[in-house]
Amino acid sequence: MSVTVGARDTESSSGAERAVELVDRFFVFFGVAFFLLLPTSGWATVMFGSWFDQKRDLAALRSVIADGHAQAIVDNGIGPFICVGEATGAGGANVWDYEYLRALMAGTDFELPVLPAGIGMSFAFRRATRAGPSEGLPIEDVGIRGAPYAMTRDDLLAGNPDLLAHCFELLKKMRRSSLRMDVSKTAREITVRSAGLTQLDVLFDGHPGSSFPLRVQTQVIVPYPAGTKVIELFGFDGEQLLQKRRVDARR
Repeated sequence: MSVTVGARDTESSSGAERAVELVDRFFVFFGVAFFLLLPTSGWATVMFGSWFDQKRDLAALRSVIADGHAQAIVDNGIGPFICVGEATGAGGANVWDYEYLRALMAGTDFELPVLPAGIGMSFAFRRATRAGPSEGLPIEDVGIRGAPYAMTRDDLLAGNPDLLAHCFELLKKMRRSSLRMDVSKTAREITVRSAGLTQLDVLFDGHPGSSFPLRVQTQVIVPYPAGTKVIELFGFDGEQLLQKRRVDARR
């Protein structure tokens, strides 16, 4: 009995080895056949369609992030904004073309009709808007206006040296300031260290809190009441706001 079992085990092992050998020998042919048949399968359509959708969405996200950074700089008065041309690329929404939206709505109560040949349109969803002095203005199709800059030949061929030099010159003319802080949740106080500022104003949950005159390289202790959720600090040099910080006191 034991001899029979051993023989069967040996035959089974030999069969498995032959199968592995065959797969290893013809693996390349299996791969070629797979890719030749891939375009005819419905799964391939779904896979490549999903990949193109992701690629399109990532490109849109990069555009929105770029315009969002520009909007934050301009609307909050952080510093000068230089742009090539009159404004940024105007990415401030999710843009879907008609055919893409029509495919999504197919089979629903809101199915869209086929447009005439040669006609197309797009829709902007979840449009981002601006803040501060430009509050409510859209970014999509408009962009963020800044100080125009005309790119030079060296900018195009050598990594923007003239553009960077232009920006450095503008930064040299700006007032230098800093505002650093350490938050102690236990003591309910904020230690503020500043430079280049003459006054610090503090808001607690949007309400006036306290105001401190500042000197060169000075340190200020800002206590805040229990239950405070959000603390905002504003650093001024004269009447010009140069620094702003927002602290979540709940975390």
